[in-house]
Amino acid sequence: MAGTKSSSSQSIREPFGPVTELIQVPVALFEVLGLATEGESQRVAALMKDIIQVTLSDPDAWQKIGALRPPQ
Repeated sequence: MAGTKSSSSQSIREPFGPVTELIQVPVALFEVLGLATEGESQRVAALMKDIIQVTLSDPDAWQKIGALRPPQ
């Protein structure tokens, strides 16, 4: 349908792009780890800001992240 997005297309983001949904947080944390080891502090700060904002907007965020399973 024109003008509608599937839930899978909404959670797709460019590597190191803004984090806008809870399901993107685990991958973003790995990106932060990689950037931190490379000394990319400004990019780390931007990703961490997004991660904090997304997780604070949902009181059950960390429980939901723990329940996520990779696609099979």
